[in-house]
Amino acid sequence: MARRKFPLRRLPVALQAAHINRLPNWSASLGVSSCVATGKVQPTLLSGTYSVRVSYHLGKNPMVKILNPPLERRDGERVPHVYSDHEPCIYHPRYQEWRPADLIADTIIPWISEWLESYEAWLVTGEWLGGGDHPVKKTGAAN
Repeated sequence: MARRKFPLRRLPVALQAAHINRLPNWSASLGVSSCVATGKVQPTLLSGTYSVRVSYHLGKNPMVKILNPPLERRDGERVPHVYSDHEPCIYHPRYQEWRPADLIADTIIPWISEWLESYEAWLVTGEWLGGGDHPVKKTGAAN
């Protein structure tokens, strides 16, 4: 007997915001079909604290920005695994690692911390230890 495929449900933005608001150091506000969350992330006990914003519009992928402190280049080298200097690549949308049925509080926010830990290690060693694919510029050249 063939398996029935059910479409993935989209979690309401109010539910996303409610779960984010339960996290320490995070606050989410609602729009009509969106939410914006800001919070503080300290990837390790030896790390500083980063201010981060996550913007989510129903039906789209969450967008993450590191607000403060700004990400630094290492010896003039661009930060790896970023879409721009402030948008970390914490998952690959093509692989559906995050889906609208997933809670941002349980996925995106912990992934931000993991990404920042890899970023801090890269600043010291020059080697990206976080794995994953580097985002590719539209021209086809790797970042």
